Amino acid sequence: MERIFERSPWLAPVTFALLSIVFFGGVLWTPGQVLAGEDIGALWVPWLGFAVEALRQGAFPFWDPNVFAGYPFFANIQVGLFYPPNWIYLILPVPVGLVAALMFHVWLGGWGMARLMRRLGTTWCGAGVAGIVFACSGFMAARAGAGHIGVIATLAWTPWVVLAYWWAAEAGRRQWRRIVVAGLPWALAVLAGHITSMLYVGTALAAAAVYHAAVAGEASLKRRLWCALRPLLGMVLMGLAFAAVQLVPTAEFIVQSTRTGGAFGEAARFSMPVEHLLTLAIPNLFGQEGITGYWAPGSYTEFTYYVGVLPLLLAVVALRAPALRRPALFCAALAGGGLLLALGENGALYPVISRFVPVFQLARAPARAGFLFVFGAAGLSGLAVTVLPQPETKRLPQFITPKLAMLTSGAATVVALVALLFFALRIPGSEADRLFHMGNAIFQFALWFGLSSGLLIWWQRSKHNWAPLLAAGLILLDLWGFGGGLLRTGPPPPSAMWQTLGETVGEAYADAGPFRVLPWGLSIFEQNGAALTEGVESVFGYNTMALAALNNFASYAPDPRARAYDLLNARYVVSAGQLDIDILELRYVSEFHGVYLYERPDPLPRAWLAGGYETADDPLARLNQPDFNYRTTVLLDTPPPCAPASAAGAVKFVEETPDRVTLEVSAEDSALLVYSGTFYPGWTAEVDGAPAEVLRADTLLRAVCVPAGEHTVTMRMQPLSLALGGIITALALVVLGAGVWRLLAAKTRET
Repeated sequence: MERIFERSPWLAPVTFALLSIVFFGGVLWTPGQVLAGEDIGALWVPWLGFAVEALRQGAFPFWDPNVFAGYPFFANIQVGLFYPPNWIYLILPVPVGLVAALMFHVWLGGWGMARLMRRLGTTWCGAGVAGIVFACSGFMAARAGAGHIGVIATLAWTPWVVLAYWWAAEAGRRQWRRIVVAGLPWALAVLAGHITSMLYVGTALAAAAVYHAAVAGEASLKRRLWCALRPLLGMVLMGLAFAAVQLVPTAEFIVQSTRTGGAFGEAARFSMPVEHLLTLAIPNLFGQEGITGYWAPGSYTEFTYYVGVLPLLLAVVALRAPALRRPALFCAALAGGGLLLALGENGALYPVISRFVPVFQLARAPARAGFLFVFGAAGLSGLAVTVLPQPETKRLPQFITPKLAMLTSGAATVVALVALLFFALRIPGSEADRLFHMGNAIFQFALWFGLSSGLLIWWQRSKHNWAPLLAAGLILLDLWGFGGGLLRTGPPPPSAMWQTLGETVGEAYADAGPFRVLPWGLSIFEQNGAALTEGVESVFGYNTMALAALNNFASYAPDPRARAYDLLNARYVVSAGQLDIDILELRYVSEFHGVYLYERPDPLPRAWLAGGYETADDPLARLNQPDFNYRTTVLLDTPPPCAPASAAGAVKFVEETPDRVTLEVSAEDSALLVYSGTFYPGWTAEVDGAPAEVLRADTLLRAVCVPAGEHTVTMRMQPLSLALGGIITALALVVLGAGVWRLLAAKTRET
């Protein structure tokens, strides 16, 4: 087996490609269906559909007007506009491209893990087992089932980032050339777009640097630390420079978003409960979302780190064997540290880390640190498969004896049978179902533990060299049996509710001009349906980042009659429950698919003229005072460069695209043109071709001074942050080209 892989290095990537095809093939070839994860329909299909449509029409998707009353789409790092693998969506239909992207990243992660383990000294069989555990783990399957595309895409680069670091750190005098190239995998992990996952890729990278310092020869500790830190800093900085075209706009967005200023309690959401450590061996002990029901606190997806029973036993073998002790400790430190971090507020490590490394509070969801456990456990599995055939390993006292294996499996089976017996006696209430599911989960553990321990006992006593193949097959059966059930398909979005809504209100555009709908009490997973429904735009949306100004503006008076929604051009309310229309002064329109549609009285149009302005210390309070005429007067941060005198006139829409709004204005006197779209840095304006200042109106909207008469006003999104980030990335690519050229030249001289 080893000789085959040594002679045919292409065989490893091909093998992992076949595994990913088998794992996702059923989803890919289901006609008329898409992967049914909540984030697929709620985020990815709307995001990618909007981006692809804009690009195919020759416009860059700077601004998405469909949700959040408009927001800076280009600054949303999760979309991955500048992540090269995402460009596949320009070729394939979005639902097919999503599955293809999952397959690619599963392949990338599995092959990368195998390459990393070869670098740590494993055999090809050990590397293959590590790659299988990493790529097919319950963590990856649960994320794919939930539609967490960005999480998988970012974390799949982890082995390559660590490999690139070690490759650069060992280069000696020519290190700078390798550092430049080594920044690419880190940049791709960043551009893949999942902020929280970047932290754990960075944690693995930092651990790799510590490991390098620990094993780097006989030099002094100070020298070894410097030799480890120099390539680490250089690689990270080069990677950030490569990704600057996305990072600079995203940083600007984060500063103005709801992500800033979070307290520890908010940051520690989705901390893994201590009892969930049992699910490392019995993954469905507390049920399974979408199949059996899930009754434990927290999120099933966030707390799923299952790597299989045999890999857990192999991890113990790797830690007990003297061979490859250092890489085993490296993997064990990552695995143990990941679990401690995943406990979040339920453990001692995360509160300390989040206090001294504030970026952890920005990222939230400490349970995702469990990825480091998967990464470390996969590595320990590969190391164990490598050391098991060695004589010194066979001389170790066997930690699994036939008696222990039989006792553990038998006890688990008895517990399962007792639970099933209680179910058979028809205990009333939901407790019976829970006992049945728990009994079934424990019985499955007993089965896999018996098979795994039996294989290890036989392996340690035999001389057959095909035992690793049996181990790989057993791990695959275990992981696919668990993960396959998490991959489900469903009808493509938008939902029937949004389709009916579009049909109901679509004709109103011809009479009233553009307007928005106000979702009221809808699930967050329904919010972005507006982006997929022709003729419908929404006040709200679903995103992990939203403009804080919009949140403050809309939540100041949480009432569907609030002035904020008049200013935001909200003509209809889509409510998850029936509203008291007599009190709220709404007109009932219809009820469909469990929601109620109401029409709001007299909202402001998408754009209008105002004849006066005010400044206020507390503009939101002033906006909601009864004596303030918000229809003809605008609240500004500072006095405008004009003297508005009248609101008389008319406004007509000429063009509205993701990066441009063109209006024809007829004003009887000097006025302020107010556009009901969110204010954001990068919006510029021209009045009859002459530059004009874009003012922040009513804390959220955009306004421009217009003189009396007929005028054409154009607002364009021309973000300085994108230009600055693009310049940094371009310079970094020039440095990359120089580094690659010098490496190739040096290799040519050597040969």
